Amino acid sequence: MATWYLSKVRYLREVEGKGIRPVTEHFLMDSVSFSDAEARVYAELSPTISEFVITGVSKTKYQEIFPYEGIGFWYRCKIVYKTYDEATGKENRVQQLVLLNAADIRQVYDRITDQLQGTTLEYEITEVVKSPIVEVYPYNPAEETTEPELSSNNIGTVQDLES
Repeated sequence: MATWYLSKVRYLREVEGKGIRPVTEHFLMDSVSFSDAEARVYAELSPTISEFVITGVSKTKYQEIFPYEGIGFWYRCKIVYKTYDEATGKENRVQQLVLLNAADIRQVYDRITDQLQGTTLEYEITEVVKSPIVEVYPYNPAEETTEPELSSNNIGTVQDLES
């Protein structure tokens, strides 16, 4: 399961009709720790933004991210699943926080229902909020740097050290 970190980045950007202004943008990173999220921000943004400051990194509670192609905004959606506990005879409500991109609220609703189409649980979409997140960077194993493997040719013996 992915762990998502929200990074707030402040930098100078040219704003139409207002000149160069400081802006703060939010980026979501799939990372293993706070320091990994910060390192990924530097790796992802350094090629496009020359000078920036990371003003905050916080862990988020997103359980699912549903990225779609195309331009749109990111929306935070709260989905409540209703389950029935046979042992106690009570109805339980389980919340799930998801993030997806869409052009508008109607498209958000349509995309969530498409994603949950095969679900046998009864669910309710209780909240849809436009998120300030600009970009989402999922984990990509191809980006990791791998260390060279040691082969038997690289390993010496104690006798080699003594000579």
